[in-house]
Amino acid sequence: MNDQTPGDGVPTEERSARADRSFGQNIRQLAKTHPDIVVLAILTLSGLLSAYLILSSGASDSDAPWTAFPLDDAWIHHTYARNLAQSGTISYNSGDWEAGFTSPLWAIILSPQHLLRFPELAIVYTTKAIGLALAIASAWFAYKLMYVLTRWRLVAAIGGILIAFQPIYVADAISGMEVSLIALGMVLSFYAFATKRWRLLAVSLALTGWARPEGFLFGALLLGSLAAWEVWRSVQRVRLADSSIEPIIGSGQSSSPALGFGWVQSLLRLMRPEDEQQAEEARTEMPRIINDHHLRIIAAGFAAATRAARLGIPLGVLAIVYVAYMK
Repeated sequence: MNDQTPGDGVPTEERSARADRSFGQNIRQLAKTHPDIVVLAILTLSGLLSAYLILSSGASDSDAPWTAFPLDDAWIHHTYARNLAQSGTISYNSGDWEAGFTSPLWAIILSPQHLLRFPELAIVYTTKAIGLALAIASAWFAYKLMYVLTRWRLVAAIGGILIAFQPIYVADAISGMEVSLIALGMVLSFYAFATKRWRLLAVSLALTGWARPEGFLFGALLLGSLAAWEVWRSVQRVRLADSSIEPIIGSGQSSSPALGFGWVQSLLRLMRPEDEQQAEEARTEMPRIINDHHLRIIAAGFAAATRAARLGIPLGVLAIVYVAYMK
């Protein structure tokens, strides 16, 4: 005989089944209306589960995986972070400016822990949490990037989950090093590039350079690709405008040089003049109009290259500061 719930006479098993059905329906409804929230929750759970398995299994190459770092380099960054918080100098020995680390940005991110005088155990836990959070954020933007490129949410979500759960990546993220920081910067840069968010691209490239020195090379290559692409597109638009004469011929209308068809029609008049005066006019106009055509190509290419170069200003400024400081 089923147990009765006091007050309504409904069996406990039935109430439990109704609650399960209601929960499942709510999840399905949330997945339809807010799919990004569901994906973010799955990515977060994947990252947390992977980190737990790594720390619990001892796969992090540390005698005390929960309370220590597997590499001394993590404590080196914390030494710089502590001196930055306490003396305002990025130094290993307080007050002695020098650079014996690979990531200025990572030292800056860690410095608030020392400013607030966290105990050593809290520093370890907080640093691992920051690294894991950055890894999950990189998986999130990888998911967003794949969705922009494929428009297939399931495939994009699977890709993001594989990144968030990848054991080697997660182990590096919780090692106390800046691995997940530069990974986030690179993925965020690709996402900004794919979605044409140029200000976000400029900021993410600049921060990537300060996450690790090779980030400047990554930024230079990405901006170089962007500049080449923009120049090529601008030149192709000018050439297409100057060679598209079919609509003009079909309609019997005359075109204006301002529309980009002037040099083509002058060439046609030169090849098939209606009279000698028209042939003479065409011979006179052709050198000037062709020269204008080339100038438009150069101007379009220069404008596109200038737009791309403006995105590299923050990256260039931080690169100069970085190199000057490292010297």
